[in-house]
Amino acid sequence: MPGTAFSFSAPQFTEDDELKEIEDLTEAERTDIRNDLMGTNTALHETLELRQDGIVELQDELDCISGEEKTAYLQALEECPAVVQRETSPLLFLRSTKFNAKLAARRLVEYWKWRLTIFGPEKAFLPMTLQDALRDDREVLEKGWVQVLDDDDHDRAVIYFEKGRINPMVSSRNSLLRVVWYVHHIVLQKEAAQRNGIVHVLNMKGYTLKHFDRIGEKYTRVSVLDCLPIRWCALHFPSPSVEKDTVVYELLVPVWKHIVGKQMRTRIALYDEASDLERFGINPESLPESMGGQRSHQEYGTWLEERRYKELVIMMNERGNNILN
Repeated sequence: MPGTAFSFSAPQFTEDDELKEIEDLTEAERTDIRNDLMGTNTALHETLELRQDGIVELQDELDCISGEEKTAYLQALEECPAVVQRETSPLLFLRSTKFNAKLAARRLVEYWKWRLTIFGPEKAFLPMTLQDALRDDREVLEKGWVQVLDDDDHDRAVIYFEKGRINPMVSSRNSLLRVVWYVHHIVLQKEAAQRNGIVHVLNMKGYTLKHFDRIGEKYTRVSVLDCLPIRWCALHFPSPSVEKDTVVYELLVPVWKHIVGKQMRTRIALYDEASDLERFGINPESLPESMGGQRSHQEYGTWLEERRYKELVIMMNERGNNILN
């Protein structure tokens, strides 16, 4: 079990560091950050030629990566080619990197390396479904600590995190990470999320020192920024006035900010109450009740069962087609 990996000697990102980082931003960086936060970064105009050329270029870049570096990817091609094509298609990774084929190829290789690490060899090559790769994570899933909310006004997917819902002494690090991966895969089934990006909303209710897992936080950052084929845009984070436990802010947040790095740090928007998210295009009513919205835990449970049923139907249809063929 992860327990707490907090150390008073852990590297921190201080307020002075933050001020210096902000001062050193170029005007282009400031514009890009502002657009990501506000949802005004327009999706790249795609043509058939752009997609076709991008797929060819990505394959060329993959060919340039050594076999040793892409061992997990090659293993996936051998063991589960259908899963590779369905869940990690080249277009997903091209869109996540704005059609930079070199970055897309590297991200694809990193994806499979980390998928093997997090899911283990017995589940990494199974379909990303509740019955397969997530079959041992039902209890963590049912807590609803990661949820898909309504898209924002800019057609971006919104994912909600409330880690205080879980028992850190019972839930394993990799089980938590598998849920994070699963939920991101769900939203990526919509082309709008692939092209317009994903926004995270964090609720610190019930969060304590015991919930903090430095390695788990690092793995989450790597997953979101370096592996999963997503365009991550912004994080809505509670301000100190919301979080009553000052220990979380005084001890954990500086360490966490050091872990997540510049890209994530500079795209944090603080909120005092749920209604503050409205100016970023997020409907406050779509938030869970624990954050002041109208989404009940029962609604989340219904969503989870609908996912389970939908995936089961798809699996049965695929098996039926395989038998017929």
